[in-house]
Amino acid sequence: MLAACQAGLQAGESELAASKAALAECQTQLVAKESELAACTGSLEACQNSPRLAATGQTKCYDAAGAEIDCASADFPGQDGFYQVGCPSAGRFVDNGMER
Repeated sequence: MLAACQAGLQAGESELAASKAALAECQTQLVAKESELAACTGSLEACQNSPRLAATGQTKCYDAAGAEIDCASADFPGQDGFYQVGCPSAGRFVDNGMER
């Protein structure tokens, strides 16, 4: 009887360990999804608050000579690569089938 209890305990401990591992994986996925949601919300807010200009997709910044620089550089402020705002161009226009 003791052997059966010990076997049951070991099986329970093994199941608990598997459940903890699954929970840890779910928590990792949740953090990733929360990060994606925050980025999406930020993009949506930028689009809603922008003057409805299309995003350029620019992610890099350059100096007057054309050399790539850190986008946080105070010497060349206001570049698209720093702000990365605007509405995405995808889905902004609909082909309604009309011809000229």
